[in-house]
Amino acid sequence: MKFIVKNQKFLPEKQAQISINERGFSFGDGIFESLTIYNYKIYDFKNHLQRIKRALEIMRFGADLEDIEKKSLQLIKKNNVKNGILRISISRGSGSIGYLPAENLKALTIIQTLNSRKLPQNISLGISKITAPKIAFKSMNSIPYILNKIEATAQGFFDLAMLNEDKTIAETS
Repeated sequence: MKFIVKNQKFLPEKQAQISINERGFSFGDGIFESLTIYNYKIYDFKNHLQRIKRALEIMRFGADLEDIEKKSLQLIKKNNVKNGILRISISRGSGSIGYLPAENLKALTIIQTLNSRKLPQNISLGISKITAPKIAFKSMNSIPYILNKIEATAQGFFDLAMLNEDKTIAETS
């Protein structure tokens, strides 16, 4: 059985549910961070945590980050993930008046482990027509990356390099 952490509590993944009013679901109003798990350890956790804190500051909401590293390591052990990906997703919470978030929302934090995907031996890249987003964090609104990956597949590439506004390579999906 695979587990996740939802607001500091371990749950079987199949029992994990979110409200349809959750702003991350309704509006993409949240952030996520993907971290590498190697040999049961989290690579560069402190820098990822700083990026999460900066993102929450920019997004103007808070979340309970107490013991997040400890809970993440416990989850890795519980799910027996030697090598893989740890994903931390934080939504602003449930409730709003249209786009305007309701006041005093309780953020939803979900931590999950994912298996590493096997990359092809030969990777081909093209250049995307989509400009890389200017924000300095991963938001739950990942439409540019989704469209970029769909277009790469349609063109027969593994991925497309996204350029920034200065027309230099910024990232891939």
